[in-house]
Amino acid sequence: MDAMTRLRLLTGSVRPFLWGKLYDAIAVRLASAAAKRSIPVERDAQRILKADVFPLPSERWCQAHGPRVIAFAERSAAGIVDAYGITEWLPTQTDPPAPDIRCVHELSRLHPVCAMALAAHLDPQRRDYWLETAERTIVDFLGRWPANHGVHWLFPMGISLRIVSIVVAVSWMRAAGWNHGGAAERIAAGIVEHAILVAARREHSGGMTTSHYLANMLGLFVAGCALAGDERAQRWRTEAWEALSAERVRQILADGCTNEASSGYHRQVTDILLVAAHIYVAHTGKPLPPAWVVTLQRMTTLLMTFDDLGYPLLGDNDDGQAIKLLGFAPDCSFMADMASRLGLHIDPQRSAMAAWPLAGIGILRSDRMTVLARAGGIGQYGKGGHAHNDQLQALLWVDGRPIVVDPGSSTYTGNPSQRNLERSVHNHATCTVDDAEQNLWPDDLSEGLFWMMGDRFRAGVHEFRPGFWRAVSAFTGQERTISFAGQTCTITDMAPLGRQLRITLPLHPDVHAERAGDGVVLHAGTVRIAVAFPPSGLVDIVACACSPAFATLQPTTKVVWTGPGPRAEWTIAVAKD
Repeated sequence: MDAMTRLRLLTGSVRPFLWGKLYDAIAVRLASAAAKRSIPVERDAQRILKADVFPLPSERWCQAHGPRVIAFAERSAAGIVDAYGITEWLPTQTDPPAPDIRCVHELSRLHPVCAMALAAHLDPQRRDYWLETAERTIVDFLGRWPANHGVHWLFPMGISLRIVSIVVAVSWMRAAGWNHGGAAERIAAGIVEHAILVAARREHSGGMTTSHYLANMLGLFVAGCALAGDERAQRWRTEAWEALSAERVRQILADGCTNEASSGYHRQVTDILLVAAHIYVAHTGKPLPPAWVVTLQRMTTLLMTFDDLGYPLLGDNDDGQAIKLLGFAPDCSFMADMASRLGLHIDPQRSAMAAWPLAGIGILRSDRMTVLARAGGIGQYGKGGHAHNDQLQALLWVDGRPIVVDPGSSTYTGNPSQRNLERSVHNHATCTVDDAEQNLWPDDLSEGLFWMMGDRFRAGVHEFRPGFWRAVSAFTGQERTISFAGQTCTITDMAPLGRQLRITLPLHPDVHAERAGDGVVLHAGTVRIAVAFPPSGLVDIVACACSPAFATLQPTTKVVWTGPGPRAEWTIAVAKD
């Protein structure tokens, strides 16, 4: 990143955190040097990982999903990945070629060991096989990738979530009767090494904290609760719980959405806090603090509402979660199980209108149509590291089928040009003015891939009621209104005089578009949707791509309408059967 860009950031969104960042940079450097001198950690017969650290899933969840857990465990034991652009990998092997370092980062979290440990309960006839397989996978990783060596130790967040995977797996293994002394000592020493490095390299960023810091604190909290016979455990546990409690207030907006401007990261942060809540209850024997219950209830309601819609991908999505039991693809079913066992309601919002005003998210419904609109901040205290230029976006479902979609994220650092294309306003279901980006990002192909140059667009919802939504950009004066009348949705886009509008509608891969007069007809199975634009503009159907999962691209199309002036009123209507 060039000096001028850094100066702009330092005097902009970074300014309130500048001295804290400088302090943390020095502290992390010194602590990391000390941590290296503390590794490797010697085995100690008195140091163990406790049982009953994390509860097993409910019987109902296991009955519904048990076969998928075992299938994931079977594939992983055979080295089959088939996700993130990676076909196969075992911990004893060298790192596989991957389209993005984030892909290898995902493997380093060791999610499959939790499925293997759970399989020992679900598949009792092969209990010993599953316990040996889980043990071997953990020990092989620790042996092949010594602490602080290689890409698997590059990211503190990955180290933290690996603590969670190993501790949860061992807790479930011990509940199934596992107690292999030598391996147990090696694994406990490995957890201490993990915790030492996370404590030293915690991603506090001078208070400009994100999901990474939450994951760090979850890892330390889990290690501190799980370890017995190590004097550092209490300090890690106490410091981490205090930090998690503070970040619950700082990083979670009052409406329950996370401060990431990303639905994918809302899922990940909700998972992190649900896991922390269960660990707290199991360790202390106390009920969850009431403030935590309120926050998690709001977060869970939004999570389940997203899931009910098929999980639209607002902002970045890298499919990350704290615990994965059914495969590498994200899944909310175990999160719903955790929430339910905490006494939370897990019903989605299905009313005619639902709003998360601080996140700028609104949902409108008619009998057959659902529209999700967005007009909110870029998150992360103005850094916008996981935000896209998706302001005034309107996503569409008809009869529960996705029609107009957010194309998602396929890469972070592996393909910078694709990364920026996927962040661009031209890739989202919104309206551009004079072809300009809403917010700018640094002209940089490394750090700049996770920054915005502030939130100049400043979109906000000005009116929201049943059947009507209106939002405005304070920067451009651009306005979008959405209204329902029967099975017709009318959208009006306006900009200051002398400006030109361009409307983009990225389509789900299963939706086929064809020209029809001044608009298009969209075909989704037996459903037909007519989109009518003003006759003064030009309509085009353009080939593009969407990313339903990280490191995955699927061909699709988008409808693009370009008009000569500053106003366009257009309609989306479901054709009669």
